[in-house]
Amino acid sequence: MTFEVHKESYKGLTIRIEAEEYPESPCDMWEELGTMVCCHRNYNLGHEQADVDTINELAQDKGNIVLPLYLMDHSGLSMNTGGFGCPWDSGQVGIIYVSKEQVRKEWGVKRISPKLHKQIVACLEGQVETYDDYLTGNVWGFTVEDEDGEVLESCAGFYGDWERASGCLDEARFTADSVVRDRIYTHVATLKQWIKSKVPFQYRNPCPVVGGSN
Repeated sequence: MTFEVHKESYKGLTIRIEAEEYPESPCDMWEELGTMVCCHRNYNLGHEQADVDTINELAQDKGNIVLPLYLMDHSGLSMNTGGFGCPWDSGQVGIIYVSKEQVRKEWGVKRISPKLHKQIVACLEGQVETYDDYLTGNVWGFTVEDEDGEVLESCAGFYGDWERASGCLDEARFTADSVVRDRIYTHVATLKQWIKSKVPFQYRNPCPVVGGSN
């Protein structure tokens, strides 16, 4: 069951932020820099499943940039690249890697500098953080409703903190602004037609927009 974490009145509309009930894995949604290869008897994790020997070979390959993947399995799943410090409920479950050849090709360089290497590591860490958001249910969506509670716009798939990091709230307000602008443009066009047709003032409806913000 999904749950609402935020509701606000915004320029005459209502914005709601809700947790996604069945979020999609980032591994299935878009092409990513690193490949997450895991080995777990109970869970299908990351992009690929492999045995321990295969994972070790990939990790020891000097042609790859590699980070370890650690899984915490206690009242839910969580993953990171630094470990959890709990030997009973956590441990290494795989790796995330990208080949140096792929990096050189995508960045158009012949040599991977220390600065670029650091950048690649940060990208891989960020990728794992997004996957952790998926595992922990930190994925959000929004709806924009009119005065009668009718949903005008909605969007989902925001990974990370709903208020800032994922951009969910900012996108919801931007979408509401677009709805308000469309209402104004539509009303102006209608008003011009009323004026042209000499419709009396008492029969001209006001613009369905309420000023102000949350």
